[in-house]
Amino acid sequence: FDLDQSGGKMNLQLNKGSAEFPGVFENPRLAFDTFQTQVDWRIQNGQINVTLPRLRFRNDDVEGEVSIDWHTYNQATGAERFPGVMDLKGRIVKARAERGVRYLPLSIGREALDYIGHAVRSGDIHNARVHIQGDLDLVPFGKNAQGVQPAGTFRFDVPLRNAEFAFVPRYLQKPSEKPWPTLQQLNGTLVFDKDSLSVLNATGRFSTSADVAIHNLAAHIPKLGDDLVVGLAAQLRGPLDQTLQVTNQ
Repeated sequence: FDLDQSGGKMNLQLNKGSAEFPGVFENPRLAFDTFQTQVDWRIQNGQINVTLPRLRFRNDDVEGEVSIDWHTYNQATGAERFPGVMDLKGRIVKARAERGVRYLPLSIGREALDYIGHAVRSGDIHNARVHIQGDLDLVPFGKNAQGVQPAGTFRFDVPLRNAEFAFVPRYLQKPSEKPWPTLQQLNGTLVFDKDSLSVLNATGRFSTSADVAIHNLAAHIPKLGDDLVVGLAAQLRGPLDQTLQVTNQ
């Protein structure tokens, strides 16, 4: 510790323990094999600035590192200073794809968390990139009810390997509707950009037609929510009868 009335510095290291993030994640207590960072903070004229230049973490689900700069709102006092403005940049070295939803903030919305939790069923993540920047009260910076897009960045670029992905999870369908096939052996990049989701430059196979290979798959969901719209384009290669069956589905 090194601190006085204007700020301070602290080195934090956690081995084989847990940390709590109330109001940030759905399961606020997260276990870590290692959790290490330096924390610098400054207080001036009632405003607070906090910097974590290199936060490193690892557990059974994920390994990565991020840098965080956060400050209270300018020209605000008391409780009105919060939740403040953050600039987070990070890299996920490796992770289990199906566990990634545990590390997404509650602020992206219940509908988005439910969709991601049901859609991403398995797979490996390597060298994903994360950038969140802006007013934390507006994350993930989707358009508001008036159609206005607030300033800010909420973007995850997530390379997937050997993943299983359900574009239209069963919970979104009526009981009378025919289930959508899942994508299996999926290799590509999953992109969260504000409240949209895309899969880019992907290959894989459909669960109902294992002999049909998928190339140059591009999929886009413009807004994660109740009224889900999925755009899908791909090149298919395989037996004619199975290929026709996929297109008819």
